[in-house]
Amino acid sequence: MLIVVVAVVLSASTALARHRSAPPVPSMEVEGLIKTISPTQIVVTVGGNRDVPVAITPDTIFRRGDMAIAPADLKVGDRVEVKAVMQDNVLTAALIKLENEENERPELREINGVIKSVTPTELVVTDAHNTDITVAITADTTIRKGGRTATIGDLAIGDRVEVKASVSAGVNTAVSIQAEGAEPERQEANVNGAITVVGSDSITVHGRNGDVVVKTDSNTRIRRAGRQLTLSDLHVGDRVEAQGTRIDDHTMLARSIEVLGPAGHH
Repeated sequence: MLIVVVAVVLSASTALARHRSAPPVPSMEVEGLIKTISPTQIVVTVGGNRDVPVAITPDTIFRRGDMAIAPADLKVGDRVEVKAVMQDNVLTAALIKLENEENERPELREINGVIKSVTPTELVVTDAHNTDITVAITADTTIRKGGRTATIGDLAIGDRVEVKASVSAGVNTAVSIQAEGAEPERQEANVNGAITVVGSDSITVHGRNGDVVVKTDSNTRIRRAGRQLTLSDLHVGDRVEAQGTRIDDHTMLARSIEVLGPAGHH
């Protein structure tokens, strides 16, 4: 009888010991993006709008895939899956698994537009659809302006930029910024008068305020009575009317040149 009692007691003690030493079974899974993390707590944003605080203890396991990692390997914005248990009315992490793969590349996007505002840490670009896009600037962002290496201080409101940015948790972070200075506003110009010089890509017209060099390019239209002409069809003495944009006080780029007739005829 004594042997039986001892066996029962030992069996009960062993079962109790097993029960006490068995790890708790996770009762809840939390999946989302890390909002904050400290040595004692992680806050995970679930579904983009609900923050779930989970306690971290010395027993919490940290992994990426099947590999153990250190808590310091986690950072704000990382996607994690947390297996947690309720202990003393506190949700406590048993396992925190980093879902970002080691070789995962962030989504990249290209943003083109004009700088609306700029600070040492942030750029706001207005794109072709008149939409303002905010881009974070970091110490790793490479900046070039006018083909040369530049700094954030070289960027100015109105500059046209091409930004390549990584996207994580809805935040655009600039990888590179290519900038060009704002184009000066061009003024309309026109001149009416007789041609005094015909060059390879321009003519000189003697107008009311003196001679004006009228430059041409591939977009310049030259016509006489509705018929298309080329620059070589023009001659000294022809009376023309040129319209385009002003380059300086005595130079313009022609958008159109209309030949009105020889000098002296209207």
